[in-house]
Amino acid sequence: MTNGSEQDSVPFTVRLVPPLMASNDYFIRLRDLLASVLPREAERPDARRRAFAMLFSLVVATVLWFSVSMDESYNLGVDLAIEVRRLPDGQALRSPPRSPVRVTVQGRGWDLLALSRNPPVLTVDAEEDRINLLSAASEMGRLPTGVQVQSIVPTVLPLDLDEEVEKRVPVQLRGALELDADHEYLESPNLQPDSVRVVGARTILRDLVAWPTVPVDMDDLDASFEIQVALEDTLAALVEIDRTQTRLAVRVDRFTQATRELVVQVVGVPPGVQAVRLLPSRVTATYRVPVNDALFAQAQ
Repeated sequence: MTNGSEQDSVPFTVRLVPPLMASNDYFIRLRDLLASVLPREAERPDARRRAFAMLFSLVVATVLWFSVSMDESYNLGVDLAIEVRRLPDGQALRSPPRSPVRVTVQGRGWDLLALSRNPPVLTVDAEEDRINLLSAASEMGRLPTGVQVQSIVPTVLPLDLDEEVEKRVPVQLRGALELDADHEYLESPNLQPDSVRVVGARTILRDLVAWPTVPVDMDDLDASFEIQVALEDTLAALVEIDRTQTRLAVRVDRFTQATRELVVQVVGVPPGVQAVRLLPSRVTATYRVPVNDALFAQAQ
């Protein structure tokens, strides 16, 4: 450890006593420590037995102290997430409410320990644009028995509300589908259903033009397939949608390349023109077709 420059630092040694654990290594170290502080006892034949007795007494005393302490009443601050379950008729959230909120509770140590390890979600019903969080937290039935709410910050939660409207938007496939070098699409990737109905605040839906899927990334595609693709929640649960997934169908095939010589024909010759000379009169077309179609054409 240094303080300032290296030249001014003074080396020192700190002996750390490891915590009481079930490990044999820590047990041996603690036994040696007890033996070092009792040099006269260490010379006796029963010194080891006395050290074990002292250690056992220390463990029992610690467990008893912890058990008695956890039966006492304490105050504890817990952060709870907010979930708005109901809104006034015809209203929708324009922005998410403040979350989490700080709740101070009182109860037995054991109950508070369980609460701190698994804090519940504070679910509130919004009959207006302001919620009394202290009343909502006091009436919440998810706290352990005997735990009481003392205070909450903030006490009142304002909600940012707007008129609720409905809109249907197309589903947008996100990601990249990379085909194998010899394969091409038989048709564009197809989503069914290809649209979703969205219900939410007017100010949010006004600028909403599509609803994305989760990213779908695939490389070297060489076969057709169909999969279920989840729709991504990009609006933090501020709106409701009538489905959570769609079906993606991709049809690909291996293509082959061929050439064909075509005769050039002229159509729509103006009146009075007796003959038209073409240079060249034949052209060579190069095209790609699915292998299965090419084999069928050869069989014909």
